[in-house]
Amino acid sequence: MAIQAHFLSVALLAVGALGVLIGMSWWTFGPSTRRAPVRKRAGDSDYGLLVPVAQSPTIEQADQLCALLADNGIRATVARERGRALVLVFATDLSRARDHVRRAGV
Repeated sequence: MAIQAHFLSVALLAVGALGVLIGMSWWTFGPSTRRAPVRKRAGDSDYGLLVPVAQSPTIEQADQLCALLADNGIRATVARERGRALVLVFATDLSRARDHVRRAGV
């Protein structure tokens, strides 16, 4: 009888330890807060830290504009959206990039 009680106590201890491990894992790696998803308006595009400075009908023209901006120390990239090419720059470079785009006549 004492042997059966020993096995029962070991089994209960193992189940309890497993429960504690599952609870700690859920607390550590589980969902932090439940927030409603952010809804975007129709037509909004999310480029993160980048903002559009110019648009072009072709990728080639947008690449040329990127090269012009790069020659002036402004980091730029091209994104395709709805049949047009957008030239994107960081928001901190936006005013300088607009000046160079205006001078280029785009």
